[in-house]
Amino acid sequence: YQRRVHGKQWYQRRVHGKQWYQRRVHGKQWYQRRVHGKQWYQRRVHGVVKSASRAIGDMPMMIFFPIIPMLVSTAFTFGWVYMSMYIYTTADKAELPLPDGVVLPSAYSAETTYVDYAPDEQMQGVMWGHLFFFLWVCQFIVYFVYIAQSGAVADWYFSRREEETGKKARGKGDEQLARFPLCRSLGRVFRYHFGTVAFASFLVALIQFIRVVFEYMARKFDKKNNPVAKALVCCIRCALWCLEKIMDAISKNSLVFTAIYGDAFCPACYGSFKLVWRNLARVAAVSMVAHYVMFLGKVLVAAASTGVLVAILTLVEPYKSTVSDPLLPAALTFILSYFVGSFFMTTYATSIDTVFICFLVDEEGNEGQMFADEGLKNIVEKHAADSQRIAERYNDGAPTKTQVEPVNPGV
Repeated sequence: YQRRVHGKQWYQRRVHGKQWYQRRVHGKQWYQRRVHGKQWYQRRVHGVVKSASRAIGDMPMMIFFPIIPMLVSTAFTFGWVYMSMYIYTTADKAELPLPDGVVLPSAYSAETTYVDYAPDEQMQGVMWGHLFFFLWVCQFIVYFVYIAQSGAVADWYFSRREEETGKKARGKGDEQLARFPLCRSLGRVFRYHFGTVAFASFLVALIQFIRVVFEYMARKFDKKNNPVAKALVCCIRCALWCLEKIMDAISKNSLVFTAIYGDAFCPACYGSFKLVWRNLARVAAVSMVAHYVMFLGKVLVAAASTGVLVAILTLVEPYKSTVSDPLLPAALTFILSYFVGSFFMTTYATSIDTVFICFLVDEEGNEGQMFADEGLKNIVEKHAADSQRIAERYNDGAPTKTQVEPVNPGV
């Protein structure tokens, strides 16, 4: 009996060891699949970033295009501030009798009244509309630049390369890039998409206006140290901030979709949202890498400018003898260079977003004849099976189908 019990225990230990080994092998395979999937996503993201860099290299004027809207925005801001001063200082003039007991100087002893200027309440209310107008116009300028650059990058993406030179084919034919793609995109925006930009900027400006009004009301009535009220204010503030960021991302994706297909805002919003929803994992990966590249570019621009300044101040005469401490000029140069780098890196961010949306549209709508560059196309073809498997997993096992229209640049 004891030998029988001992044999049973030995058998159980053997089965347990086999199960433990199987779980270990299964865990190792799961880890390898996860690492393989992560590497696959990283290769795709790097392909998108490289394509965006090539787009800017083929259209270098895109880097300097935001300067003109920036000057327009600066002029508008000065005009808005000037008009705000007029509106805020508007008052009703009234002559009132002097209060009893007021003694005037001898030169004004004959005066019996004084002039009172009371703020005009109606004009004070106009300031709110004036503020919303400012937010709307500023957001309109931002989205105008965005859709203009997106249209140029989309034209660049959906054009073929010449077999001899490897460069984008230029001309007016089908699947060819225009001689001046940015000017062509600007023409389309002025002619067809002005209302789309206005509506998209209106939605975001409305949320920004609600945030401003909420902050004004919160500071006006924040006189009691009520922890519950403070927590509620913080929650509402966070919710409004998240709502603005979400609406801004949806609007930008819609503008890219409009630049590709020429749809109005609502159909473009619906189509782009479905497209992004089907590729949430890739969207997160591209966003993460894009933010990293943007930050790295800003820091490199600021560091290079600061380094050049420090070298000049410490090695070149007469600055070497006259400047005692280059720390303050270097700090100011770093800050200014960082903001200048941020301004120009927005073009790079727009190119990354547009190339990514174009790639998703190209992958679903132009299967077998994609417009993607060879590097990005090779990644797609090499990992086609993995892409199908991951897509089916995120779509509850349903096979993926072409859900967007093929893009024909000639139309």
